[in-house]
Amino acid sequence: MKVKQEMVPNINMMDIADVIKKNMGAYFQTCDVSVNNVPDLTKPPFHLACQGICGYPKLLDVGGQHYLTPTPHLDKTYDLRVISTLIDMSEAFYIGAGAGPFQEMGTNGELITNLKFGKNNVIEKNLSYTAKNLKDVEKNDPQFIVEPLKSSQFGILGNFLASKGMPGKFLLTLTKSLILNILTIIRQLWTWQEICKHTIAIRIAVSKSKMGKETDFLEAIRGCLKDDFKDKFIGLGGAFVLKTGTARIHIMPDFCPDPLDTDEKVKSWLKYYHVPAPLTCLGVLVNIDYKDFGLRTKHAHCFQTTLDPFAVSPAEYDIKKSSDDPKPTSIFDYEHIKYGGHYHYDITPDECSYEGYFVPVQTVCRIDQSDSSTEEINIEQNKK
Repeated sequence: MKVKQEMVPNINMMDIADVIKKNMGAYFQTCDVSVNNVPDLTKPPFHLACQGICGYPKLLDVGGQHYLTPTPHLDKTYDLRVISTLIDMSEAFYIGAGAGPFQEMGTNGELITNLKFGKNNVIEKNLSYTAKNLKDVEKNDPQFIVEPLKSSQFGILGNFLASKGMPGKFLLTLTKSLILNILTIIRQLWTWQEICKHTIAIRIAVSKSKMGKETDFLEAIRGCLKDDFKDKFIGLGGAFVLKTGTARIHIMPDFCPDPLDTDEKVKSWLKYYHVPAPLTCLGVLVNIDYKDFGLRTKHAHCFQTTLDPFAVSPAEYDIKKSSDDPKPTSIFDYEHIKYGGHYHYDITPDECSYEGYFVPVQTVCRIDQSDSSTEEINIEQNKK
């Protein structure tokens, strides 16, 4: 398996935050952008497997859509346990979006990765989920199921943030590290910035979209970075919550028997849903490609759990098809009645509000990149 791994040029986190703050007003009516300590992200509404997303952050782009279209490459199966060794990132925390492990699920689907490895890359905590469409329903009445995933496997493609999962409180982190290993602190104390970039993140909170009925939070962040850093690579990874509003998501059905060789065929093949907030989204974005790595520009998958303190009542948990037909389709009853899938955008510009924490990556890892020179079919709702 081919592995390309490079450290990217450092851009000050404060400079990135300042640019996002300066430009975000073009996308949302209210915005608050700052560099902050990261709160405990194991708590609602984030529900992560680690307290933070800091500590030597790396962006992972594995496989790709070339392995999905026009026909699936069923030999493309991956395991984050193996990948963590390949990129020298053991005892790490992984969050992000990928294709589900069809080799385990028995069908194609979506993967929401939320996974912490301990010593020897043994799974320490796994809060990952898969989402799949149900096969035994009428074609015009789709339903899906979200289930916990206990393994570290996936298939076809994946886009992840890897970090040490460090909490964002600088003084607490420093004190604990000092007690545990004074030599580690000495090695890290080269500059204040070196410590800060391991313990803090960019907080972005926005509401009331100016983007219209297809408000893509990640695309807004990319738009903020586009002009000011048009020749400088920036990769961000993290977690954000759609706190209010309704999102459009998709879930890939089982592999299509016919070649998916146009954007129109991909759009017809995917199954779309409208789901209510709160939704926790995990993913990555880049402002431009890095060298010839062929990085996906953005990718986030989302989930919802009724453990959220501001969740709506179960009686309201009906899913409406993403069409003119308002007839709801029911979701099956599971432990916490979770939603999950590929986040596209929200469809309620006057109601939407987001809050997220992001860290700039220090290293980009491209794993098993396709050699294909053909144009990649775009699965992001026909948006380049």
